[in-house]
Amino acid sequence: MPRYFFHLVGEGQVVLDDEGLVLTELSAAHSYGLKLQRQIKQYSPDDACEWTVRIANELGDTLLVILPQRRDMLLSSLFWIRSNS
Repeated sequence: MPRYFFHLVGEGQVVLDDEGLVLTELSAAHSYGLKLQRQIKQYSPDDACEWTVRIANELGDTLLVILPQRRDMLLSSLFWIRSNS
């Protein structure tokens, strides 16, 4: 199974993941990255620093980038999904 690395990038700061996580596929890495971003937002609720999660493989290639989502954008997205379903 592949190993994925979850690097954090935000406002002049970079936090490199040197350990990574072994997951079955990229979709599992995407789910983990979203969870990681939600946890960061939970402990830093203000929008002072918004973190981007860069998911990379063992070669260092960026496979996926999860952009930060502002709380008001998330709420409006949820409202739109619920009202159109």
